[in-house]
Amino acid sequence: GEFKRDADVICFQYADQVPDEFEVDWEKMLDKTLKGPIERVIEALGMSWEEVKTGQEQTGLGSFM
Repeated sequence: GEFKRDADVICFQYADQVPDEFEVDWEKMLDKTLKGPIERVIEALGMSWEEVKTGQEQTGLGSFM
């Protein structure tokens, strides 16, 4: 069937339901499903989203002196 309006989001419960023609925007999915819900908790712990995402701890210039 056709959509009643232009859809910019579609949901599938299982990965094998996604048609091969579809391309998942993994960066957007990460932001919407993980970053949004936990970013404030991460910041309260003194970390940044980039640290969590990359697995690297950010340090200031003072650590190089």
